[in-house]
Amino acid sequence: MSTLSKSHSPKQVARALGVSESSLKRWCDRGLIPTIRTGGGHRKVRTSDVLAFAQKKGMSLVTPDLLGLPSVSPQSVISLERSVSILASALLQGDETVSRQLVYNLLLAGHPLCRIFDDVIAKAFHQIGDKWACQEIDIYQERRSCEIMLGILFDLRNSLTPPNGTLIACGGNGPGNLYALQTMMVELVLRECGFSATSLGIAIPFESLTRAIHEIQPTIFWLSCAHIADRDEFLNGMHKLEKACLEESCSLVVGGRAIGSNLRERFPDAIFCQNMQELAAFANSIQRTAKRLRKKTTSSSKPSKKKSSEI
Repeated sequence: MSTLSKSHSPKQVARALGVSESSLKRWCDRGLIPTIRTGGGHRKVRTSDVLAFAQKKGMSLVTPDLLGLPSVSPQSVISLERSVSILASALLQGDETVSRQLVYNLLLAGHPLCRIFDDVIAKAFHQIGDKWACQEIDIYQERRSCEIMLGILFDLRNSLTPPNGTLIACGGNGPGNLYALQTMMVELVLRECGFSATSLGIAIPFESLTRAIHEIQPTIFWLSCAHIADRDEFLNGMHKLEKACLEESCSLVVGGRAIGSNLRERFPDAIFCQNMQELAAFANSIQRTAKRLRKKTTSSSKPSKKKSSEI
């Protein structure tokens, strides 16, 4: 069982957060922290829901080890800049424990996923890629690093399942793009932004991606593109995606190191994000717009109060 999917008693959770048990139960009663009931009727709280609540409220876990999370000491909270070389070294050595603890420490320190992905994980893999290009490491070390990080991201995925009724997002890698890290990171960033986001996977033909847009009808559809094997195929496929998104009133978001400015000019209706922080900013803007529309709709649906005229 994943650490984030384990459940704990309200007392344990309250101690981990450093609050009173009564405060915790009040938050649970208000629906701020989801709870589950055991067969005996006892209330339990999942680690993933505690972590999501703490991040949303800007709270720190006082004793995260009570929830099975890595303990965070002043010495273990390091800067994002220093984390890059530490993570790259741990991944190349095949040290999953250190890699996982570093990512969790950054999360528990309050850093949003988009910054962890951009400023730590992406830069660590750039270092690994440079070493591979210079033949300083073997290809198995690069592939193993990807597998370790995928395992960590899958674990994080369990903690970011949004509630029902949220905006929908989906997407994946186009043809010839075999690395799953980028599309998985996009999924997690959008989940952290409140979207019901699902990665469709890697190396998906454009025809299949187009069908997904029409069948799922998401608010956001993303395409991760780190490599373009056939330029003509890519251009034709992008035109199909752009057309499908216009038909379904869906925002097409495209990113990846293979997308240059010359390609962006060909698709004026697509949103191009250079990094995860730009993606998060765009997703949050859609969330704010949706909330304003819901608020406006709710206000207009309320019956107006008219004063009764005196006879």
